[in-house]
Amino acid sequence: MNLLKSSTYTSLLKNISLDNKDMLNALDGKTVMITGASGMIGSFIADMLMYANISGMINCRVIATGRNSDRLKSRFSQYAENDAFIPMSHDVTEEFSADEHIDCIIHAASNADPASFSKYPVDTLLANIMGTYNLLEFCRKNGVARFVFVSSGEFYGSSENIIGGFKESDLGKLNFSTSRVCYPEGKRSSEALCKCYETQYGLDV
Repeated sequence: MNLLKSSTYTSLLKNISLDNKDMLNALDGKTVMITGASGMIGSFIADMLMYANISGMINCRVIATGRNSDRLKSRFSQYAENDAFIPMSHDVTEEFSADEHIDCIIHAASNADPASFSKYPVDTLLANIMGTYNLLEFCRKNGVARFVFVSSGEFYGSSENIIGGFKESDLGKLNFSTSRVCYPEGKRSSEALCKCYETQYGLDV
């Protein structure tokens, strides 16, 4: 299904782009890389940036990465002739390099549905921890201005004994007796790694 043929979806892209005009303006003339670009969150971000490009709001380059090149090309076939869009096959658990300067990385690569991270717990944990490490190292060595890590509400763990919803300061329990812990613990560890790179290397994360 081509979401861009849906008037509801394109209307959503338009409204969110207009609501975030200041943020998008900051990306004018920049190159943005999105990992996990064929996933739900990554693909929406890519579509929003390309909508802003095509509608003339901004002029930025979008590098969309994912493990499966065929899936990337299929999902973003509508941008095949657009020079501002660059699909790139890459597994974030492997070291990353690029021939061009990247200004911002949005790291959205991870199994994010219970069926996937229950079936592939190792892949899920490594996409978060090793993937985040590899990308932060690339940022540190190549002067990437900003790194955005897409985390999860599962970061907070169990809501047991949490009354009235989670606050930023709350941390619920995680059950380490099951491999399902790979996802929330991966997100916790990756957030900690982001803070460590901010503290030790001054990266904007």
